[in-house]
Amino acid sequence: MRLWALQRAKNKCDRCNVYVKGFNAIPHHKKPYSECENHEEAFGPDNIVILCRSCHGIVEKLGRTTNHKG
Repeated sequence: MRLWALQRAKNKCDRCNVYVKGFNAIPHHKKPYSECENHEEAFGPDNIVILCRSCHGIVEKLGRTTNHKG
C-alpha cells in the first residue's frame, strides 16, 4: 500500500508537493481508520495520501489535509 501510494503521488507530498523518499514519505488516512466502515475503506485509494514528515505533523495537529490536491 505504501509503495503504491508513493508511486501514485510521483514521490511528492500530496500537501506541499515537495519530493519525498524513504521514511520521509508517510502514508496518511484522509478519513481516520477508526471512522472507516472497514479495512477496505480505510486502505482504499481514495483514503490514502502521501505526506512529508512536516506536513504529516501539521495534518495530525490540525486534523485536516489543508491544501490537499484531492
